[in-house]
Amino acid sequence: MNGKEKTNGSLAMAPRVITIPATSQENQRKLRVAAYARVSSNSEDQKHSFAAQNAYYSKLITDNPDWELADVYADKGITGTSVEKRKDFLRMMEDCRKGRIDRILVKSSSRFARNAKESLEAVRELKALGVSVYFEEQNIDTAQASGEILTAMFAALAQRESEAISERMRWSYQMRMQKGEFNTCQAPLGFRLNGRALEIIPEEAKIVRRIFVEYLSGNNSREIARELNKDNTLGLIWNHKTIDYILQNERYAGNALLQKRYASNTLPSKMIYNHGERPQYFVSDINDTIVPKEVFDKAQTLRKERNVLQGQVHSKMSSRMRCACGSRIRAKRIHSLWYWVCCRHDEERTCSLMPIQEMQVEQAFLRLYFKLMLHLMRGQIFELEGYRFFTMGGARSHDIEDGILELDDPNFERKLLMLRRKPRARFRINHISWWEQELPSDEEYAEARRNLGRCGWQADYIITHCAPISTAMMESRHNEADELTEFFQEVKEKAEYSYWLFGHYHDNRAIDSKHILLWEQIVQII
Repeated sequence: MNGKEKTNGSLAMAPRVITIPATSQENQRKLRVAAYARVSSNSEDQKHSFAAQNAYYSKLITDNPDWELADVYADKGITGTSVEKRKDFLRMMEDCRKGRIDRILVKSSSRFARNAKESLEAVRELKALGVSVYFEEQNIDTAQASGEILTAMFAALAQRESEAISERMRWSYQMRMQKGEFNTCQAPLGFRLNGRALEIIPEEAKIVRRIFVEYLSGNNSREIARELNKDNTLGLIWNHKTIDYILQNERYAGNALLQKRYASNTLPSKMIYNHGERPQYFVSDINDTIVPKEVFDKAQTLRKERNVLQGQVHSKMSSRMRCACGSRIRAKRIHSLWYWVCCRHDEERTCSLMPIQEMQVEQAFLRLYFKLMLHLMRGQIFELEGYRFFTMGGARSHDIEDGILELDDPNFERKLLMLRRKPRARFRINHISWWEQELPSDEEYAEARRNLGRCGWQADYIITHCAPISTAMMESRHNEADELTEFFQEVKEKAEYSYWLFGHYHDNRAIDSKHILLWEQIVQII
């Protein structure tokens, strides 16, 4: 055997196996157990149920020697159809993410959530975190294999029950509105609810009358809000939207327009403004008046006149204009003349820009527009107000993943409808939002180099659509190079200039001291 004894497989020494027992954290420390309780209203019987649930779970957990009370989380008077408003539920989920809880006790799956989707998402997240949920009423433990399926089933039943309750409530409100028996669930400023009737609050009604008087005296809603804030009226923070709502609210003239908003059929339900999707009901003389009906009607007439005067000319422009401070610019009538004013200056006096006559703005815009229309061609140099401009339009579209539609396509309307229904669809329409010649031609690049060479590659301002690739990468690392951005990189490295303005990247900010990204702002540069 060559000095070594050989053995066959049956006589070979068996390997020695040493078993190392698992160390269970449960054996080393107590199970950290929490409880969650919820009631959906503030009625007396619900309050008793809420208190009983808290006391029951506190005693149940502390009486078990193997358990340690983590916390009792409780939401009172809050619906279970959405987790957004349940602060203690969200706090419990956050504590689970921080590893503070091992197990959660809940009376019923309907107490946990009445939204099947949110209930299942929460259970799955907790399971991934190593946290089990036990529903006492249904005897479901999510630590078991069947727990998730049973939880989803009972959550769906709870959701259907909640939907049925909502449907019955909507039907009840509808019937009461038709019969003229419904008033309101929430009193507006100047009133308080006394049973089902509105009762005037004298000190608040005085402010409502003041708002109508000031509006009819010529002040607009922003000016009224500013004066009310200056006087710290009723201790509230006033804004123009609040004033507008008061001026339009027919309640102050003693009438009511019911179902201005309605609840959606989805869970969680959302309040939607009624633009004709549901019937509305006008009830006259339903409550005491705070302002005479004649005064209310005059205010409505004045609002319509102001909206017509301002809306026809200014609405589209004001939505596009911004002050250098970042605030919106709006039109304001001062002594029968229209001015463009900075909202921050007009309301807070924190911007130094004074009102500018509309005629001045129009003239400046038209001068710039016509000069740019005449001269803003690819690769051109022109002089304006003693400054030298180099302009170069064009950019590669980066949002056409879903294609380019053709207007003469027989299926154009159908394709457009399908894309508009698709979330975040990225497409263009030929000759409307996309052109085949979106990038300069070889001749235009050559023309640009010749024109820059004639002026020694010097300009005060460079105005383009996209930016040099190094600047574009500073805006976002996802921006990609193409022949135009590479050409602009050449210009950036060779030319001497004061500022480079561009707007392709849908933002408004200074990339650095020389390169300014302007998308939907109007700024004065000369």
